[in-house]
Amino acid sequence: MKRINIELSQSTMYWYELLVSNFQDFDTPKLIKDDLKKQKKELNSNFKKHFIYFICSRKKIRFDITKKIKKVWFKDKVRIPLIIGKEKKKTSIDITFIDRATGKFTLPKIDLYDKFITIHDLDGNKESYPIHNFLEKMGLDIGFPSKVEYVGYTMNPDTRPTNGAHTGLSDALYKTDNDDVDILLYFNTFNTICTSNQNGVDVSVENAKAKWLSVKDEGFFIEKSFIFYFDSVNQFRNKENESKELINLLKKFKSRNKIDNVLFYYEFIRDTEYWELTSTKCLPTRSHRFKVSLNGGKWQIT
Repeated sequence: MKRINIELSQSTMYWYELLVSNFQDFDTPKLIKDDLKKQKKELNSNFKKHFIYFICSRKKIRFDITKKIKKVWFKDKVRIPLIIGKEKKKTSIDITFIDRATGKFTLPKIDLYDKFITIHDLDGNKESYPIHNFLEKMGLDIGFPSKVEYVGYTMNPDTRPTNGAHTGLSDALYKTDNDDVDILLYFNTFNTICTSNQNGVDVSVENAKAKWLSVKDEGFFIEKSFIFYFDSVNQFRNKENESKELINLLKKFKSRNKIDNVLFYYEFIRDTEYWELTSTKCLPTRSHRFKVSLNGGKWQIT
């Protein structure tokens, strides 16, 4: 008996707005693309793989620069004001800043912009974060999941879909309310684990060594499976062809490797709402588990 499990290996999130505009002295489009080039090089140094990307919409959120940052009374916390959505709902987050040298609470100098925050430490060093990356890093939940609008694959994440010439991205941007949401890109890589039973003992190895699936089949299969799992209404192009390709891949797996189904597990190591994914079909959850199988000559996701 042979089995395949596909699990999330790594996911990196980027705010699309930073791919089309700079922030102050930061050439953010170049910084992001250089980071993706580095990831591609590291990934392909061992075994070539596709990046599976999710184009997601998320509730628009900004720092409220009309209000001052202040210390919370009787607590070692700093209150930072926020504005949410096109209705410009006002709220705030409370954060504890710890000095690295003393291990005690500190009230650092903070420069606040609507989309960025810059934090100065006591030694004069500073770090800047886009608002979405800051909230994710701090593990702060505002109460909104990320909605998957489109699923795709690429071998070159520094050019696709990051160059803007992409119909899926264009559709997502066009059909979402840009006054109310931001667009985030999630670049995912996966481990494909192949398990066979040998003399009553299960032996599991990565597909990079087992080579049950070709690089192309592995990437296409993961992409097609997530397309139909999230089943976004925005991903309407070529649905019929995508469905046929998924069926053909499942038939190939069955005839060549005697594999009837594939199990998926998508959960990011950091438990924050930025990896709480939803879609027009899926309810919000931080752990996505599903099975893709061949049933009566058709694909089935359960």
